[in-house]
Amino acid sequence: MLAAATSPSVNSIAATAVSDLYQPLVRGRNDGHYLRVSRILTVVAGVAQIGVALALQGQARSAVDTALGVASLINGPILGVFLLGSAKRAGRIGALCGMSAGIAAVTAVFLTTHIAWPWYTVIGSLTTLIIGAAVARLDIEPAQPALES
Repeated sequence: MLAAATSPSVNSIAATAVSDLYQPLVRGRNDGHYLRVSRILTVVAGVAQIGVALALQGQARSAVDTALGVASLINGPILGVFLLGSAKRAGRIGALCGMSAGIAAVTAVFLTTHIAWPWYTVIGSLTTLIIGAAVARLDIEPAQPALES
């Protein structure tokens, strides 16, 4: 539990949360303010990691196995959206529909089957890619307004 609380990840979580989430929302503050927020978030992240360690204490599966299983529920759909964007196969609507379908498919597989978690990424990414490309073929993207000079 002590290792969870003193992990370097708590500082990374706090730094990312402050710079990517908090600063864009709360602008114009001095560095001291952001440092205080970062310290508070570091404590919160440490307490959360201790809570997770306590919750997983009696589990038959390892914490790493559980964490990777949970992460794979969303990693597949994210990979599918990345592939859609890289292949320029879908716009915003296709990507959103594909990702929604991918998350729904992975959740259904998780809840109704005993398939091992590494397959969740494959199922989620393929579902996202196929549904996103199919929706994009329907050409339902809203037209972009013309820029005025």
